Amino acid sequence: MLQRVIGEYVEQIDSKNLNMSVYSGVVDLKDLNLKKNIFSKLNVPIKLVIGRINKLFVKVPWNALSSKPV
Repeated sequence: MLQRVIGEYVEQIDSKNLNMSVYSGVVDLKDLNLKKNIFSKLNVPIKLVIGRINKLFVKVPWNALSSKPV
């Protein structure tokens, strides 16, 4: 599922740059390369030469989805 959502914007996600704990709702991604066509998908007139995300940290509070922000 993660590859389907984020994979549209970043190059291949593999186990060396992914640390994930499903039950605690933590996803930690490191050293991601942006796809060069990311801005064309967003309809922005910018050409990407090199794009990199050093760290992306996401926390989803599964047990409190209706009471805490995601």
